[in-house]
Amino acid sequence: MRLASDCCARDDDPMRSLSSTIGILALLSACDESPVDSSDGGSDAGGAAANGSTTSTSSDTSDSTNLSSTNTSTVGSGAGGAGGDPGASGTTITGSGAGPSCTPGQSGEFALSIDVGGDTREVLVFSPPSDGTPRPLVIALHGFTANGEEMRDTTHFSELAMERGFVVAYPQGKNGSWNGGACCGLSEWMNEDDVGFVSAIIDALAEADCVDSARIYAAGFSNGGFLTHRLGCELADRIAAIGVVAGQESLDECTPSRAIPVLQIHGDADVVVPFGGNPVLGYPSTESTVEGWAERNGCTTESETTYDDGSTVCELRTACTDAAVVEFCRVDGGSHDWFGGGNAWVNGTPPSGFVASLAMLDFFGITAP
Repeated sequence: MRLASDCCARDDDPMRSLSSTIGILALLSACDESPVDSSDGGSDAGGAAANGSTTSTSSDTSDSTNLSSTNTSTVGSGAGGAGGDPGASGTTITGSGAGPSCTPGQSGEFALSIDVGGDTREVLVFSPPSDGTPRPLVIALHGFTANGEEMRDTTHFSELAMERGFVVAYPQGKNGSWNGGACCGLSEWMNEDDVGFVSAIIDALAEADCVDSARIYAAGFSNGGFLTHRLGCELADRIAAIGVVAGQESLDECTPSRAIPVLQIHGDADVVVPFGGNPVLGYPSTESTVEGWAERNGCTTESETTYDDGSTVCELRTACTDAAVVEFCRVDGGSHDWFGGGNAWVNGTPPSGFVASLAMLDFFGITAP
C-alpha cells in the first residue's frame, strides 16, 4: 500500500516512472479495445473516509413504484449471467445506517457534485422511485479514459435498477482514471484519494436517497476493477461485497477489516489487462488475485460449479470465513470486455448466455422485489 508521501518520491525512482509511463502508453493505445460487445465501457486502467458536501442536478424523473429491501445483505452464488440462484450460499452483514423506512429522495437520473477534502468530484446517480424502504446501492466504476455515462451504457445497471429496485452511482474518475494501486494514469501517479471519494458517495446517498448501509456494493471494469479490489482491501467496513471484470488486485498490501465476498470475471485472451498478469506494470495474474482473496477469506479448496455454458465457467469457493465466498468466472477466449453488455442488449433485453451485469447482481443477492 502506498503512503501519501510516496507521490512526492516517485520521480526519484526511474524504474517506477518508466513502468508507469509504459503503462499509460499501453493503455491509451488500447483505448479502442473497450468492451467488445459494449458501447464503449472504457479500456483499462486510497485513503480514509471523507465527509462531503453535495449539490445535485436532475435530468430525469420516473413514475412511482413499490420497491422493497431489508436491512441485511446476503451475498452468495448464482453468478450465472443468464440467471442463477442468488443467495445459495453467502454472508449476512448487519448495517448501521437507514432503518426500516426513510424519506424518499430524488428519483430518476441526476448528477451530484461532492466535496472531498476541498476537491469537487462528480458522480452520476440513477435512483428508481422509492416507497421509503432502504435499498441497495451499487457503485459502478468505469475503465481507464472512460466516464460514468459510458459505464451506465455498458452495464445497463440503470435499466436493471428499475427492475430490481436498487440505486446505482457512476462516479467519474479524475482525468478518466482511478488510483487502483498499480493502475492507472494520473490518478495513480498523483495518489488521488479515490477510496475517500467512494466513501463520500456512500455518505451522501445514505443521507439523501434511502440507501441501506448494509447493502452497498462495488462493481468495476478494468481500471475501475483495480479500484474495486482496493475498496475491498480498504473499505470492507462499508462495502458488503465486490464484483470485478478485467481488473486485478495490485496493492503492495491488502488487509481488509473483515472477510468480504468477491466475484472475479475475466477473459483469458485479454491483452489490455492480461489474464496472466503484467510484471512490468505490476499487475498480478488473475488466478493469483482470486487465490489471494480466497486466502484472506479463509476459504478451503472446496468449490462448486455455478455456471458452465461451454465457454464461461464459474467456480464458487463455498467454505470460507463468515461465508465470505469467492467466485471466479473464466471466459474462454474472452477479450477485454464487460461480457454481454453495451450493444449486445436489444430493446432493453440482455443477450442469451453469460451476462456480467446479471451475474454480478445475482452474486450481490439483488433480485427483483
